[in-house]
Amino acid sequence: MATEVGRLPVEVRDVAGEFCSNGKRLRPLLVQAFALSHGATSDAWLAFGVALELLHKASLIQDDLPIMDDDEMRSGHPAVHATSSPAHALLASDAMIGHAFRLGAESAHPAEAVTLMSDALAALCGGQLKDLHLAGKNTTADWTQIADEKTGALFALAARLGVLAAGRLDDESHQNAQKFGVSLGRLYQLFDDIADGESSAPMAALNEHRDAILAHVQRTPQPAALRRYVEQLQKLTEKVLSGSDPAPPPSPPTG
Repeated sequence: MATEVGRLPVEVRDVAGEFCSNGKRLRPLLVQAFALSHGATSDAWLAFGVALELLHKASLIQDDLPIMDDDEMRSGHPAVHATSSPAHALLASDAMIGHAFRLGAESAHPAEAVTLMSDALAALCGGQLKDLHLAGKNTTADWTQIADEKTGALFALAARLGVLAAGRLDDESHQNAQKFGVSLGRLYQLFDDIADGESSAPMAALNEHRDAILAHVQRTPQPAALRRYVEQLQKLTEKVLSGSDPAPPPSPPTG
């Protein structure tokens, strides 16, 4: 991550470099887990993981802007726009998005990678627009669609980039990865809603999404590479419901 951030213009690094260095790395770890679960024998997943993290970080920078959620803090630290300016933050995040696509274009499967990234970014923006239009008045069906786009899109992208990093282009692998990411996105959005006091989802609802995720794990060629990542979801569920801060899952095994 530090190497690729170092390739950005110095002005961008001055604005967002420190923000890029922090985070749980949930999505890059998922890229790695899916790559290993599909037989990857190299670090080809790493550039995809960085690209995805740049997209995610850029989306958070824009989400915090005064014209969006107007948040001054992010994970206990001042938001990027609060330490510079909204204009600086917007331009820096745009540069990060551009570099993410450059990494996709430099991969062994540039056309597939850029298409996946473009579709995911469009879905994320579409979900955010729906959320803004509805302004908290969404129905259950609206919530599901917004979660699938606003949150699930990047998790699904992570899973599919992992499959791509392993050199797999077959529809079955990518469809399973897509469904995994959508299910994880719904579970993660429930976590977020509970943490924000916007939901009191029962354990049964959380377990439903977790069970769907586990089913998709079993459909991968080497499930053990994903299982360690996914087994943490039960602990995450319990921690969220108890009000404690959920920790990120560990890196999946490399052997």
